[in-house]
Amino acid sequence: MGTLATESFVRILNRRTQTHKDQDYLNYVLFNHATVPDRTAYILDNTLENPVPYLMDDIEKQNLLKPNFIVLTCNTAHYFFDDLQAATEIEILHMPREAAKVVFEKGVTGKVAFLGTEGSVKAGIYEKELRQLGLDVYLPEPAIQKRSIH
Repeated sequence: MGTLATESFVRILNRRTQTHKDQDYLNYVLFNHATVPDRTAYILDNTLENPVPYLMDDIEKQNLLKPNFIVLTCNTAHYFFDDLQAATEIEILHMPREAAKVVFEKGVTGKVAFLGTEGSVKAGIYEKELRQLGLDVYLPEPAIQKRSIH
């Protein structure tokens, strides 16, 4: 699920971890569940295969491992965040919420543009978090959004 996003996340995580030897890196478990049904497709058409059972299965497996926290590297999967968080006592980091906090804390004013998958735009996962902090959000016109997925 979000294989390239996961790869990018791990690369950034490792680069930002101050190390002098292998043992200085963070311990983490990586779930690359590439066969989770398309989150955007489901958000746009609920008659398609629902990714939630797959995501819940991943949460169950992570519950057994008892990590300190869980990161969903797929932005669009945050559409299902409340259901996923309800399935575990382990904190799931909410990337859109954290990103919105950073934008707000940096003192950004005016409109904040959000560019993402059509599912992320339609789900409003970033828009909601930005607006809750009093920020105005610019979303691409449908014609521009359509071009961005090709």
